[in-house]
Amino acid sequence: MEINETTVAICMATYNGEQYLIQQIDSILNQTYNNWVLFIRDDGSLDSTPGIIQQYAMKYQGKIILIADPTLTGGSAKKNFAAILYWVKQHYSFRYFMFADQDDVWLDFKIEKSMQLL
Repeated sequence: MEINETTVAICMATYNGEQYLIQQIDSILNQTYNNWVLFIRDDGSLDSTPGIIQQYAMKYQGKIILIADPTLTGGSAKKNFAAILYWVKQHYSFRYFMFADQDDVWLDFKIEKSMQLL
């Protein structure tokens, strides 16, 4: 994965989001701004969320990263996002971060417009 000063780290925290997750990940994949990496950490889902994430991470290696570090703790969306941010900063150096809820759908130009404003 090549990271440069305009690469955006997208952090997505998940928990039992199987009914929304595919649509959200697909909306990120369809962005007009393509210089991003999506980091996803699941917080112990009991549905098919982990399997969905694994499938996307395997299909889009280097673009979608599954964080499966057992030393990280969650228990809430806030703690899950904090764990993702901590992990990413330990392994990579990004200037820009965006946070994605599992049940959102991003407009195709969300990242592009955000980067223009920055």
